[in-house]
Amino acid sequence: MNTTASKAPVEQLSATIATSEIPGLSRIRSLTRGALTKQWPTRHLTLCPPAHGALVASDTLDAPTLFNGHQGAALVLFLPGDFEAHLQTLSSAQLQLRTHEIVGFRKREVYLSLSLPPHGAALPMTVWVRAKDVLGETLNAKARPQNFHLPVLMVAGSKAVSSHWTFDMKRLDRVDAAIQSADNWAYETRDEQWNRAQSKAEKYGERPWLFMRYDVTHSLRRFAVNWAPVCTLHGGIAVEYPLD
Repeated sequence: MNTTASKAPVEQLSATIATSEIPGLSRIRSLTRGALTKQWPTRHLTLCPPAHGALVASDTLDAPTLFNGHQGAALVLFLPGDFEAHLQTLSSAQLQLRTHEIVGFRKREVYLSLSLPPHGAALPMTVWVRAKDVLGETLNAKARPQNFHLPVLMVAGSKAVSSHWTFDMKRLDRVDAAIQSADNWAYETRDEQWNRAQSKAEKYGERPWLFMRYDVTHSLRRFAVNWAPVCTLHGGIAVEYPLD
């Protein structure tokens, strides 16, 4: 497994607030769940990933003061309920860049990663967001911004915390380089490691961290990972989300 240790700053904007104070949140949740409910191939189940999100126009939340008057797109992340007590800590954690093979070694994907500190013997609870989901449009723009600010609202249980992720030109270039490297990667040796990977993929699927919290190892460290796929909402309609 490959890890890119690039970091992006995170600025927390608010104290924990009740989701009931954000009028547009329930509709965003409903639309997002509808778009991201998928078939888990190896379990023959249709379900929405425990962590999931959407890129939305800030005014869709109907809470003008939430992001200090920001008028552009915002990222809303819905997380499993056991994150509720840790939203403040997670929202201020350092954003990491991770490159990871899917279980069957068919491809690599690049994620933005936030982790809680380790607690006792438990693995650090971690959220992954695929870099292309939230930065693809910015990276493909003819003229990249000198600084890109993405407001983020993390929601768990009945609580929410807002922050924003900041990427300067150098960090955007690093993300872009990581994505290009991942897109050009191929595992060419059909060895014993390959065979074990195929067996695991048949049992759990190629991205088990999508449908459950999954034990992932990076650079000899283990994390309990939920991948939060992020769809885009345009005019109250969720754009279809492809896994490949």
